[in-house]
Amino acid sequence: MNANLEKSLREILDHLEHENYFKRSKTSDREEIIREIKELKIIDMLKRYDAGEDPFWFIQVIVESALRGQPEKKESTLSHEAFQNARLKIAFECIGGQQLFSLFRALIPNLDQMEPMTNVEYIHVELPNSDKRKDFHYGQPDILKHLDGIYLMIEMKVRGKRYYDAGQLCKYLNLADQERRKEEYQNSSFIHLILKPTKRTNIFYKLGEKWIDQEAGQLNVNIVNAAKASKVPKWRQMLLDNRKKYMEYLKFIPIYQRTYTDILETFESLEYENKNHYNSIKKQLIAIQ
Repeated sequence: MNANLEKSLREILDHLEHENYFKRSKTSDREEIIREIKELKIIDMLKRYDAGEDPFWFIQVIVESALRGQPEKKESTLSHEAFQNARLKIAFECIGGQQLFSLFRALIPNLDQMEPMTNVEYIHVELPNSDKRKDFHYGQPDILKHLDGIYLMIEMKVRGKRYYDAGQLCKYLNLADQERRKEEYQNSSFIHLILKPTKRTNIFYKLGEKWIDQEAGQLNVNIVNAAKASKVPKWRQMLLDNRKKYMEYLKFIPIYQRTYTDILETFESLEYENKNHYNSIKKQLIAIQ
């Protein structure tokens, strides 16, 4: 068994519980789900992975069991976005190392000149005011990966009315700037990747404001129009008050938009010696579509 993968899966499940994604459910449902997740044996997930099956199946069983045959309660019990977020984190950890870097390099032009690497870390940033579930100035990426001096901040958007508001971009820019000011990150680069269900999916609120232009998958942002498009007054004012600063940030933080299908098709192009692991990861990525 892969000790590093085992450790990573445990961290992902601990984070799922810590983030309190089940807070909207009745107390009894929530407590049962969290207890079952804490007791889940990673070794069993790894066995499914080695057998070519989806290791996330256990999470589905836990949730469905807790709902006691009442599927209509699922949406109020478990955030769909959080569910898919954990799914993709696990899939990325299963891909791992050099193969995961190869996948990112195919999706992001900024990485195409980098030498292949085997260590792609999953990390969690300690935000200011981290005791608050919602911090006004900073955003915790859904997934944050470290690739040899490059920090890839990934935001996931899933099916349904899930918009990427201009204020959300503001939080990501603040986070990148905060990390760059730390001594250990001064020579680091930051890339923001936004994932969405399909190419036709409009995740940008009030696209008519034309605050986003796309060229070869890279997004160009008009800060003034972004402020006009924001649906949150506080974020709108923050963007206007700090527009020069954010325009400067955007010079060193490229933003890309890709789909879950892009990830699946790129993964399918990779060469895998272990066919069971390949089949398991493919099933995980298909489930996210």
